[in-house]
Amino acid sequence: MVPGERGCAVLLPGRAYDVSAPLLARAGQVLAAEGWEVRRLAWDGPAPLPGEVDPGVAEDFVVRHLRAATADLQPGRAGAVLVVAKSLGTRAAANAASRGWSAAWLTPLLDDASCRAGIAANPAPQLLVGGTADAYWDAAVAAGLGRAASVEVLEVEAADHGLALPGEAAVSAAVLDRVGEALAALARQVGVTP
Repeated sequence: MVPGERGCAVLLPGRAYDVSAPLLARAGQVLAAEGWEVRRLAWDGPAPLPGEVDPGVAEDFVVRHLRAATADLQPGRAGAVLVVAKSLGTRAAANAASRGWSAAWLTPLLDDASCRAGIAANPAPQLLVGGTADAYWDAAVAAGLGRAASVEVLEVEAADHGLALPGEAAVSAAVLDRVGEALAALARQVGVTP
């Protein structure tokens, strides 16, 4: 499969979780194998800390990076766009919704009204992935968002904000496999058929 044949995927990091960390690294591998062009973003300065800045400032920071990374993607172009974001990167939800872009939100900030509203407003297919031990994950909110036909929810029992299980320092291979399978299914659903 030719890279980029299915579309363009943009990976947005978390505040302290870059695109080489396990979840986003796996996402990049899965999407490349599915024929997507993968753009891996890095923040160009210190990322806003939760609670230290207005959520709007954090959202503007993330959206500025997303816009810069996708400036060359013309509306109506051949090929889909898929946003894959971790934590802080999920503040791009409203921007993705306004563009009708599909998204995979890895440990989204469901405690934030703007993030929730952006996910809810997006008619494009989306994937939410979170753990029940993550302070930013709200199982009831995720279930409510999951009732929309376009939203798939993958909830990992007892997993924290990094999707690690109790007693584990990092996300397990089994959890990475589950996330990879769900992401591959989304990529096949929304990607352009070669």
